[in-house]
Amino acid sequence: MEFYATNGSRISTYGTIKLELDFGLRRNFTWSFLVADISDPIIGADSLERFELLIDVRNRRLLDGFTSLFVKGTVKRAKSLGLTLVANNSSFHSILLQYPNLFPTNLDPNKNKNTITHCIETKGPPVHARDRRLNPEKLPSLKQEFNDLMRQ
Repeated sequence: MEFYATNGSRISTYGTIKLELDFGLRRNFTWSFLVADISDPIIGADSLERFELLIDVRNRRLLDGFTSLFVKGTVKRAKSLGLTLVANNSSFHSILLQYPNLFPTNLDPNKNKNTITHCIETKGPPVHARDRRLNPEKLPSLKQEFNDLMRQ
């Protein structure tokens, strides 16, 4: 597996390393991390899901869904470099290599002077609708779709 930036440049990887992390939640988390040549480490949603860890952005804390404990965190501003993963044998990979300027990315975070912050303000109570029974005519096709998704 190889990693590429959106501009087509390759990101060097150096294998995996198994680490045991202690976030102060009274249990340790063992995970295999991919070592890559990037400036900021990334913890994927797959590891958060595996250990039932939840990110509470509003209160800046990491919640343990298993033990209900939490630890306070801090916000770190980072420049988004628009990284993506495209397999070498993908037809999209060859197209991206033909047009390197299609997704220009400045891989030097010190040169990127963009200070735009995106925010979605929400007001009022969450939207809610009561539960309703599924139409019996749609149930067989829904079950088939669900089984197809489970086999993937």
